[in-house]
Amino acid sequence: MSILQIVKILILSLYSTLCWSSIEVFHIKGKASVLKNNLSYSLAKGSKVSVGDEIRVGDKSFVILSFQNNSKLKIDEGTSLIIDEVHINEVGDQGKHTTIDLIKGSLQMHFKHAGKESIVVKHEKVAVAVRGTRFFFAEEEGHHYAHVNSGSIDIFKEDGDHENIKAGHGVVVEKGNLSTPHQYDWGKKLDYQFDGKSKGTSFRNAELRKSRRAEIKKKIQKLRKRKRKVLKSRVLNRMKKVKARRQRMMKKGMKNNLKKRMNSQKKKVTPQEFRKKLRKRLRNRRSR
Repeated sequence: MSILQIVKILILSLYSTLCWSSIEVFHIKGKASVLKNNLSYSLAKGSKVSVGDEIRVGDKSFVILSFQNNSKLKIDEGTSLIIDEVHINEVGDQGKHTTIDLIKGSLQMHFKHAGKESIVVKHEKVAVAVRGTRFFFAEEEGHHYAHVNSGSIDIFKEDGDHENIKAGHGVVVEKGNLSTPHQYDWGKKLDYQFDGKSKGTSFRNAELRKSRRAEIKKKIQKLRKRKRKVLKSRVLNRMKKVKARRQRMMKKGMKNNLKKRMNSQKKKVTPQEFRKKLRKRLRNRRSR
């Protein structure tokens, strides 16, 4: 690798870090907190959020985060997520890539990109890949929902099945089955405002939930009739890498804890016992 390539990667890494590390609370309603280094802090307007922080939003609350590139992320009530990583995907690839790990709940985003910037929102075995659009993504009781207000997104399953969703359309992943894109009525009722006048996504509204379930139940059999579109892509590779990295971290943490417990259980050896063991070893060597 040439010095020029190394300098280019360092500059791009710095730009990417500056772009995504400058995250602050643009608007908040109700209660929300951020988990930093296993310590919880309450969020308020203007609070700073960093990559790797876990954001938790309470009931009847929502938070809008603002990024340096003017993108907005609206986090709905009862939602937890982690802005997971910022990295240069490959040597020579000038794209800035970020993964949002949705633990539970729902979110909306107005993502503004320049050049090759992209974002992936992931929950378990489902992910959406985005390059400049307004979209919605949620999980509820094992099902996943995605809807696009403007632009388009790609939704992927871990097995490689995927669909492209265009503006005004949405998909449902029910029990692992990906539906064809459809113009759902529940998608039209989502609040896509990203300013102080926003009322949240309305996804967990009791009336909307009831009508959404009735609409999906009525149409799901027809929407399931689709051919699987298997694609090996960077999104799937990134999903696997994130999963593998987490497993390594968990194993490493478990090993460290086990080592600590073993060290704590070891008996302290007195000088007399040490000398006794040493003499025994010497006798054994002479007898050989």
